[in-house]
Amino acid sequence: MKWLGRKIEKDKTPLVCAFREIREETPIKVASETYRGKVTWTDEATI
Repeated sequence: MKWLGRKIEKDKTPLVCAFREIREETPIKVASETYRGKVTWTDEATI
């Protein structure tokens, strides 16, 4: 499985870098590059 992620470029925000990674490394089409919140997944076995 390939994981997304590289270093954040010095002149770019983390959000801009995240969207760039999605566009370049996945077949996912980003409809809007607007931050709408954060999703956190947890492993129920560790709760």
